[in-house]
Amino acid sequence: MIRLALKILLHQKSRSILAVVGVAVSIAGFISLLSMSFGFERSVKEYYTRLDGIYLVKKGSVDPLFSVIPAGLETKIAQIKGVKAVTPEVWALASTVNNRNTFGGGMFSFGLIGGVDPVATLKHTGGGVYFQGIKSGKIIEAGDSNTCLLSKKSAALYRKKVGDSLEMDGQNYKVKGLYETGSVFLDNAIIIRLNEAKIRYGREGQVSSYCVSLLPGYKEEDVSKSLLTTFPDAGIRRNSTWMDDYKGILGDVGSFVDAIAFFAIAICIIVVLNTMISNIQDRKRDLGILTAEGWNISDMALLVIFESSILSLCGGIIGLLCSFGIYIVLKQILPFAPFINSTLIFEALLMTLIVGLIGGLLPLFKLRSLRASEILRSL
Repeated sequence: MIRLALKILLHQKSRSILAVVGVAVSIAGFISLLSMSFGFERSVKEYYTRLDGIYLVKKGSVDPLFSVIPAGLETKIAQIKGVKAVTPEVWALASTVNNRNTFGGGMFSFGLIGGVDPVATLKHTGGGVYFQGIKSGKIIEAGDSNTCLLSKKSAALYRKKVGDSLEMDGQNYKVKGLYETGSVFLDNAIIIRLNEAKIRYGREGQVSSYCVSLLPGYKEEDVSKSLLTTFPDAGIRRNSTWMDDYKGILGDVGSFVDAIAFFAIAICIIVVLNTMISNIQDRKRDLGILTAEGWNISDMALLVIFESSILSLCGGIIGLLCSFGIYIVLKQILPFAPFINSTLIFEALLMTLIVGLIGGLLPLFKLRSLRASEILRSL
């Protein structure tokens, strides 16, 4: 019966090819959209996972970039039991970098400025995420003046190397080192000295946050409680709380992608359905011959299901292969890496089989409406 189904589909080449192409495009779009959604979610989670320790911020602030709290609290924070190191930080957005709009370099290429205290930063394990990620050049030091660290991604964007001058909001900084963290979010920051950031961005007597690392054996929950007791007007941000704050955004992205995925499935079903109904309508003579040879409605129904399943499976496999090509292209142009795993591939193939079944079962109502006498009259 499979051989007969293939023969029938090959006889209707144009219609079958169009159906396969329609399914392939839908499946490729389905996989590509989900891979982008999964990739974005992984990038967000990776970003906050890399931010070790606890961040003391303004109460209610979702991120240090939007926080302003008094400076000079590091001594009091360091006295709390379990605290290993404290680094005051200033975070701001530059209006111009390299004499151009900071949002002109594409998605996630904004000019994020991070002001840190080099001496305090070195007290953290490994010297913190940016100092750890130095690939060429050196870290900024306490005695430096107008120096900065630039990510390798930003260096490529602005065409800079170690030793070059970089303009930020009208001030020139010497690129002292290039770093790479592997996170699309972290690799946007331009790191300068804390005092220079305070002066440049109007934060005299203020900082954005305090990065607090812990001594071995102490739990973040316990130290967080002590910090909030000592600073009741402040807020705490750490891995778990940040992810909770961004669940809404990730959920909205997921809902949008799910809606488009549902639309892709609907297109698949419509394409296969239209093809199978047209095939049945145009093949009354063939069905009459099969009826004369002793075929019943059940036999013909099984044939129709085989045909629709073959169309869907061929389209699904082609769409899956196309999605790998799209994945390679997206990986080059997107700031974060799309993510395809075996589960996504299995779901896509399962979807094609379901589409094939639905595309075969629904036309059976058309087939059942044809009386045997009507079929035989078509001979």
